[in-house]
Amino acid sequence: MDLKDWFMIKTIYDARNITRAADQLHISQPALTYRLKQIETELSIKIFSRSRRGIIFTPEGEYLVEYATSMMTQYRQFKDRLMDMKGSVHGELRIGISSNYAHYKLPPILKEFLDMYPNIQTKVNTGWSASILKSFLNEEIQIGIVRGEYDHDWDGPKILMNEDPMCLISKKPLHFNNLPNLPQISYKTDQNLKHLIDKWWKNNFNRPPHIMMEVDKLETCKELIKQGLGYAVIPRYLLQNEEETLFVQNLRTPEGELIYRKLWLFYREKEMNLSVVKSFVDFIQAKLKEQHL
Repeated sequence: MDLKDWFMIKTIYDARNITRAADQLHISQPALTYRLKQIETELSIKIFSRSRRGIIFTPEGEYLVEYATSMMTQYRQFKDRLMDMKGSVHGELRIGISSNYAHYKLPPILKEFLDMYPNIQTKVNTGWSASILKSFLNEEIQIGIVRGEYDHDWDGPKILMNEDPMCLISKKPLHFNNLPNLPQISYKTDQNLKHLIDKWWKNNFNRPPHIMMEVDKLETCKELIKQGLGYAVIPRYLLQNEEETLFVQNLRTPEGELIYRKLWLFYREKEMNLSVVKSFVDFIQAKLKEQHL
């Protein structure tokens, strides 16, 4: 088995569907099936079985996935070390970033960083913070930029990049005590933010909100609110030059303190001897001192 096989096994495991995995691997399904049979013959195992719900990995198959994942991690680390031995800031930097931060804040920051270090190749993944954290804990990425609190998941080095107050937005001023009777527009988000909003709501009201619409994107949510169709609760940084046209009110705890949504940068101490990782961490810390994030 080689790197292509390890990646193939991991892709099948994540997709749980041969057709979908073949599409992601950009190979034909017969070619994928043929290679799988070769591996099974070589190792004298059955990797998975098929069911109506997809494919189910055998215990031997699960162990093979663990091995493939480990070998891919070791190979990435091997390449990182080789690149770093060239004596300059050179190599691949793998970053995972929460979607909203990537959309609203990342582009100018990443451009400035790459202008400073043109020999660094960046691989950026975006998604829900929980998904980014999982990739970071699996060592698939070197830097994880996530929103929320994950003290139970990661106790290693981290940098607080920002604290964003949570706020209520609407087209016109609202009577706070009347919120349960007013139409709320909800949007898809990660469980950490949903929990934060739910906790605030339960601290203030004894009945659930009147959710009139559920949309998949925050931008859609904001456009509906601009038409006066309801209100929403969002992190304040997501307002882009819109505060003058909307009613905005910060959320507070029962003690009167602002409720914040924190942005963290996670990294591993053992990778700080890699120039690409150290350069990015140092760059972010310098930007924080300038208060440009």
